[in-house]
Amino acid sequence: MSFPPEVFLIGAQKAGTTTLAYLLDQHPRITVAQPKEPHFFTHNLNKGLGWYERRFPDSPANTGAVYIDASTSYAMAPITKDERGWQEDYEDVPSRIFSIRPDARFIYSLRDPVERAYSAYWHNVRTGIENREFGTALLNDPFYLDVGDYHGQLLPWLDYFPLRSFLFVLFEDIKGAPERVAKECCEFLGLDETDITFRLDSAKNPSYQTSWIGRKMNRLARSEVLRTNPDLRATLKSAVPKSARNFLSNIKVGSTPVPAMKDEDRSFLVEYFRERNRDFEELIGVSLDRWQR
Repeated sequence: MSFPPEVFLIGAQKAGTTTLAYLLDQHPRITVAQPKEPHFFTHNLNKGLGWYERRFPDSPANTGAVYIDASTSYAMAPITKDERGWQEDYEDVPSRIFSIRPDARFIYSLRDPVERAYSAYWHNVRTGIENREFGTALLNDPFYLDVGDYHGQLLPWLDYFPLRSFLFVLFEDIKGAPERVAKECCEFLGLDETDITFRLDSAKNPSYQTSWIGRKMNRLARSEVLRTNPDLRATLKSAVPKSARNFLSNIKVGSTPVPAMKDEDRSFLVEYFRERNRDFEELIGVSLDRWQR
């Protein structure tokens, strides 16, 4: 049976998982969840396996396909608990997956944590949920740093799954040699890729800026007023249909060039991740020299 999914494409936000999922979905035996990030084992566990199974559309044509869940949130533990209250959603993911799929395999997409943090910051700026300077955001929101702590993230998984269950791919390779990476993933999954041409016709998950009203709505949704006032939050939700909220908060108006990272911010991040990257490199046996340069 294809369900529950046997393959999980995990990795940090802004690390190429959308591109890689798009490529792998071109293989006739692979079915990627729709949407690609159902976040079942983090945010939607209470919806049940029936809901989860419906994220993988099936038909006689793809019966027996390899199902892939590409939820980036699965690799986020340990995340320092903050105002989002997400820590408890993340830390038990390995045991939850093991309980229903002990033979699971994982494709882990990695990006230089220094560049990843800056990319994630600008994504938040463009969607309106971040208005602080980058250096200030780093010091006040541990999320930017925790998501790049790959060594800390992998350790809980190894309590349940052997290291051979993981294939580690680098964002730089996904960007520079996407077809080669896709074929490497298929080989890892035991799928024939010799007669398949993986095509990347355009950039996937490109950066964009949300409209003025979208940025305002996104900022309001994360405001202290709504977080601490559930009655007001419920009133606003009932007053504006979900479809309208989604439409208004995601109106795209293009994007502006990202300025270069300040030297002091880069120096801080390089030092913060230096030992973490070294420990991770030794653990997985994959060279991360490109990040050090």
